[in-house]
Amino acid sequence: MRIFFHMLAFMALIFLASCQNQLTISNNGSSNYQIVIPSNATTSDQAAAAALQNYLQKIGNAQLTIVKDKVPEKEYEICIGNTNRTNLTHPDLEQDGFTIQTNQKKILIKGGTEKGSLYGVYTFLEDFLNCRKYSSTVEVIPQLESIKIPAQINMTQVPVIKFRETYYRDSGDPGFLNWHKLDVHGGEHGEWGYWCHSFHQLVPPEEYAKTHPEYYALRNGNRQPGSQLCLSNPDVLEIAIRNLKKAIDEHPEAKYWSVSQNDNQNYCQCEHCAKIDSAEGTPMGSVLHFVNKVAEHFPDKVISTLAYQYTRSLPKHVRPAKNVNIMLCNIECPRHLPMNEEPSSQSFCKDLEDWGSITNNILLWDYVIQFKNLVSPFPNLHTIAPNIRYLVDNGVTAIFEQGNREIGGEFAELRAYLISKLLWNPNLDPEAIINDFLEGYYGKAAPFIKEYINLSHKSLSESGMQLNIFGNPLVAKHTYLKADLMLQYKSLFDQAEAAVAAHPELLNRVQNARLPIMYAELEIARSNGFEEGGLYIKRHNDVYEPRTEIKNLLDTFIERCNRNKVTKLKEWSTTPDEYLVAYMRLFSKDASRSKAFRKKVDYIIKPNAKYTPNGVKTLTDGVFGSYDFAANWLGYEGKHMEFIVDLDKPTDVHKLSIDFLQGINDWIFLPESVSFYASNDGKKYKLIDEIKNTQPENKKGIFIHTFKTEPNQTLSCKYIKVKAQSILNCPSWHMGAGGPVWIMADELIVE
Repeated sequence: MRIFFHMLAFMALIFLASCQNQLTISNNGSSNYQIVIPSNATTSDQAAAAALQNYLQKIGNAQLTIVKDKVPEKEYEICIGNTNRTNLTHPDLEQDGFTIQTNQKKILIKGGTEKGSLYGVYTFLEDFLNCRKYSSTVEVIPQLESIKIPAQINMTQVPVIKFRETYYRDSGDPGFLNWHKLDVHGGEHGEWGYWCHSFHQLVPPEEYAKTHPEYYALRNGNRQPGSQLCLSNPDVLEIAIRNLKKAIDEHPEAKYWSVSQNDNQNYCQCEHCAKIDSAEGTPMGSVLHFVNKVAEHFPDKVISTLAYQYTRSLPKHVRPAKNVNIMLCNIECPRHLPMNEEPSSQSFCKDLEDWGSITNNILLWDYVIQFKNLVSPFPNLHTIAPNIRYLVDNGVTAIFEQGNREIGGEFAELRAYLISKLLWNPNLDPEAIINDFLEGYYGKAAPFIKEYINLSHKSLSESGMQLNIFGNPLVAKHTYLKADLMLQYKSLFDQAEAAVAAHPELLNRVQNARLPIMYAELEIARSNGFEEGGLYIKRHNDVYEPRTEIKNLLDTFIERCNRNKVTKLKEWSTTPDEYLVAYMRLFSKDASRSKAFRKKVDYIIKPNAKYTPNGVKTLTDGVFGSYDFAANWLGYEGKHMEFIVDLDKPTDVHKLSIDFLQGINDWIFLPESVSFYASNDGKKYKLIDEIKNTQPENKKGIFIHTFKTEPNQTLSCKYIKVKAQSILNCPSWHMGAGGPVWIMADELIVE
C-alpha cells in the first residue's frame, strides 16, 4: 500500500467508540462548549473558528461562542490553532497539514502555517459530522438533535502534494476551494505572478520587435517576433530581468513567477542558441541556461519554467537552480489508460523519471478534459487516480489538473470533487468517492448515472481505442459512442430523469449530466449527413429534409445549456448560441440540391492526410462542416488548394460557392482568394470569377466564411475547377510565425 501522507503524519487513529463513549457537543441546541482561538490567532484560525461555529449552528442549532485563549479555561472547549490550553503531540504540520485530537472533554484542531486549521475544521465536519460540499452550490448538512463525535480521535494529515489545483470553474469558488483544500494560481488569493507562456510578457514584441528584431527567434533565416525569444542575446536577458523585477515590485506577495516559452514550437535556431541546444541535446538547454540566470537575481522567489513539448526532455548537463521550478506537461499522453501503462506515453514517463532523478521541485501539468469538445462524453475517470499515484511515486509534489475553465462540461462537478479528494490523498478509493458524490448529488438517479459511467468506460476499454484530449465524438461513433450504445445511454438517462421527476432541482442536475450524450448525438447526426442516423431523411420525390427529431434535440440541448449557464462548448470559442447558429445553417443550406452533390472530385493538389475525413467526398458529400476543424473539413497545410469536380454532363450554372474556416489559434486562415473555372472538355478552363477574402487576417475566434459568385450570364460546363490561394505561412505577428498555415475547405455548391 502506498503512503501518501508523511509516514508519521498518516498515523490517523480513529477509535470509533460505542454510543456510551462519545462526546456530546450539543443537545437540542444547547451546548457546554466554547470555541477557543489563540490571542494572536492567524487568519486561518479565525476563519476556521467562524466556519465551525456556523456549521454547528446549521447542524444542531448550537450557539457556540468564540473566545480568545486569554479567558479562563473551561472543561468543554473546541480549541482551534496553537492555543495555550493543551500541548499537542504531532509531527511537523508544514503549511497545510492539520491534527485533530480529543483530550478528555476537549477537542483540539491545529493546523500548519497556512490554511491547516481551516482544512482541519472542514475535515472534522466531513469525517465526523457527515457534512458534504459537492459543488459551490450543493452541500449536505445533516440536521441533528444531538451532535456527537467519537470520544477518542487522533488524526493527523500532511499532504505530500503541496500545490493542488483542478482548474474547474466551480472549484475557484472560495467556499469550495477551502473545503477541498485546493490552491489557485491566479486571482486575489493566488501565489503566482506570471503562470506560464511568459516570454512575451517579459520582452513584449509590440515594444521591441520593430527596433530590435534580433531579440526574437531566428527561423528559416528570418526573425519572428510572434514566436519565441532569442535566449542567447544578452540584451534579452537584461530586459527580462528588468521587466520581471518591475512586475514583482508591483506584486511582492506572489511567490512563484514563470519565465517560460510561448505556446508554440518555433524556438530560436540562431548560431548561439543552436550551439547550446546541441551541447545539451534538447532545446531545453538554452531555456534552462536563460532561466537559471534570471533566477540568480530573485533568490527569494521561485522561478518556474515549462518543460513542454520541445523542452520536455532533461538536458545533458545544465540543472535547474535551487529556486527554479520545472513545470512538466504531459499534453501528448492519451487518456484511455494510466500513463505508465499506455505505450505511446512511455517517452513522457522517461522524461518524468529523468527530471525526478535530479529535482523534487516539479509541478506536473496534467490534462483531464477534451479541449475541442468540452461538452462531450470523455470516459477517463478510471485513469485519474492511478495517474496521480504514479506522479507522486516519481517525486511530483505539485499538480495542476487542467479541467474546464468554462462553466459546464461533462460531469464538471463530479470531476472537480473526485480530483480534489485525490490530490489531498491519492490513496483514497476513487470508486467510493464517485459513489458518494453520485448519491449525494443526484439522489435516486444515482444508480442509472453510475451504470452509464461504467458502461461508457467499459465500452471504451473493450474497443482498444485511444482517448485523445483533442478528440471529438465522431472518432468514437464506431466504439463507445456507436448506435446501440447510444440507445442504452439514452435509456439510462430516461430512467434517471424519471427517478427524480418530482424533484426539479435534482432533475435539472440529471438533465445537465445528459448534455454530453445529446451533443454527441447532434455531432454524429451532422457527420452522417444523408446516411443512416444522419441529419437528413429522404422524402418523396428524392427530396431530403432535416430530421424533425434532430431539430427538437438541438433546441432542447441549447435550452438546457443556457439554463445551466454553459459558457463555451470548446476551449476558446463557441457559445451555445453560436453553436445553434452554426448548426442551423445545416438546415438552411440544402446541399442535396447542388448540381455537384455526390459528384466525382479529382485533386490537382492533394490535401494533408491528417484532415481528409471522407477523402474526395468531403467537398461534395452534402455534409457541411461546423466549428470543429477535425470533422467534415478538408485540410491543406502550407500549400494552395486546387481540385476539379466532374458534373457528369454539360450543366447550366448560375451560382457557385464554397465554405472555408478560420481559427487563428489553430493556425487556420482563410485563403487570400478563391477562383472558379469552367470547362467542357476537362482540358481548357476559363476563369469564371476570382473572389478576394474580405475578412481581416487577424480576426479572432472560429468562424466560417463563404466565397461565392453569381456569373453575369448563365454558363454551361461539365467541369468546375476551384483554386484557393493560401497565405502559406503564419504572419510575423502570429505565435506560429513562419510556420505553415492551414486552409480548411468544405462543400462546393453549384446551382
